[in-house]
Amino acid sequence: MIGGAGGIRTKYVMTVIKKICQCCDKPFEVTSKSKSQSFCNIACYRQNQSDKKPKWRCNNCGIEFSHRDNRKFCCKSCAAKFNNMHRDSTIRDKQRQTLLDTLSKRPKKEKIVKVRRDMKERKIKLKSARKTKEIPGPLSKIYILRCKHSGELFVSRAFSKYSPRYRHLYSREGEAAYKFTFNIYDYPDLFDLSLINEHGWYSVGGKNSKPINKTGCSRDHRVSINDAIANGYDPFYIKHPLNCQLMLHRDNKMKHTRSSIPYAKLVDSINAYEESKWRRARDSNP
Repeated sequence: MIGGAGGIRTKYVMTVIKKICQCCDKPFEVTSKSKSQSFCNIACYRQNQSDKKPKWRCNNCGIEFSHRDNRKFCCKSCAAKFNNMHRDSTIRDKQRQTLLDTLSKRPKKEKIVKVRRDMKERKIKLKSARKTKEIPGPLSKIYILRCKHSGELFVSRAFSKYSPRYRHLYSREGEAAYKFTFNIYDYPDLFDLSLINEHGWYSVGGKNSKPINKTGCSRDHRVSINDAIANGYDPFYIKHPLNCQLMLHRDNKMKHTRSSIPYAKLVDSINAYEESKWRRARDSNP
């Protein structure tokens, strides 16, 4: 966010706001980014929109329904039944006579024969085109793109950020090599667990049926996975506990893919930590 004199760039800090749902009157929390939200979930929003629509009664079945426009029938079926019951017999006779006149001028059988003849001719053209390797009709589009990893140009039928040579690095399997695999509670000397005790872990529910906690904290890579893939860093240092820091999830999202420390500094600190750990193990087991 830009603010202050002379266009000084200042950090935007999101705050938590407590509100009351306008539909179910239940309290809920939102961030300052979503301060205009008036409902706790999408179900309450849809219920409120449905209540605003005026009520109408169907002229055929008598069922009450809601719609933003003035409607006489609840569905097309009721409209057709009502119109057929109150239609004049002379209109039916006129429609029947018009249909008979049309069929007498252009018989239905001749139309079917013509369509079948056209389909047969089209199949013959396609077979001859396959033999001569000439495909009729428009061709598919081809895009000339630049890979964000290597900067090289490549050709693709669909838009893609990375070329086929480097696409696997940014897939789920490629990022899995750099993700944390340790338990934070096994390293009480490296992490301040008071942040977890105060805010809890970030959670959106999901398959595990965990309670929703959007204001909780999460783990962050000090040297980001994006920089590690782009520069080919060693996964041992990227997934090490010293490369992990606890922070509120909203601050983690604002950090995005930026690294907070240089890779060389991380390598030096991890090497020193592992060396001291090896010395303590050697002294305890002479």
